Amino acid sequence: MARQPEQKQGIDILVISHNRIDMTMRCINTVYSNTKLPFHLIVVDDSTDLTPLWLRELHKEHDNVTYIHSGTPYKTGNQIFNIGIENCQTSHMATVMNSVLVEPDWDIAGMQLMNMDAKIGIIGFKCLLPNGLIESAGLKMVKW
Repeated sequence: MARQPEQKQGIDILVISHNRIDMTMRCINTVYSNTKLPFHLIVVDDSTDLTPLWLRELHKEHDNVTYIHSGTPYKTGNQIFNIGIENCQTSHMATVMNSVLVEPDWDIAGMQLMNMDAKIGIIGFKCLLPNGLIESAGLKMVKW
């Protein structure tokens, strides 16, 4: 039987980025400020603005970053998630869109959810707008 590679403790955090360097910077800065668990940051990006330059510099500053950039736009969300999963270093992953600003203890709550059920290995978070609406894939949902 093949031996499975030992996985690191903590959580993989997949951030998906497409342009909007301002949003990506704010998102990733809150990840670094508000994440207590040891983490591996995976950024999957197909930006054509200055985002790739900023993320390459971030990669040089932090030893816990895997940055994947494509010069051609990704076609599906599944393609992006599969790339993220292929680059995981832990047994758990959270997905965070670049429009999300994580709050203190967000990772602790997410890990508690995953630890409650062994079938859960990936969680994603919705962006709650200040007016109470939920943003999802650029859509604003009312009454959900």
